[in-house]
Amino acid sequence: MFSFLLGRAGWTVTYLGADTPPEAWEEALCRVCPRVAVVAATLPKHAAAALVMMRRLGQRLGPQAPRFAYGGSGFAGIAAPASRDDTRPLVALGDDLDEAIRRLMAVV
Repeated sequence: MFSFLLGRAGWTVTYLGADTPPEAWEEALCRVCPRVAVVAATLPKHAAAALVMMRRLGQRLGPQAPRFAYGGSGFAGIAAPASRDDTRPLVALGDDLDEAIRRLMAVV
């Protein structure tokens, strides 16, 4: 739903799907070179793994990494892992679609 709304708002969206493994994320990020990458999760176990994946990809890709954002009910009550050398923190979009789009627009 979120990707559909972003598309209607004029964004170019590349949807990877719910079962995309972390190594495929890195390949897609290097191929597409997005300004922002958004991960959504409805289950807390998936949300926690997604936060770790985004942090690792950000460190691995360095300056070429997109801005990472996350949202969905699965992230409720889960804090993004902090990093001392993080100059581009992960962006929490929340679970309200309208608010998530506003927050995303503010960081891009």
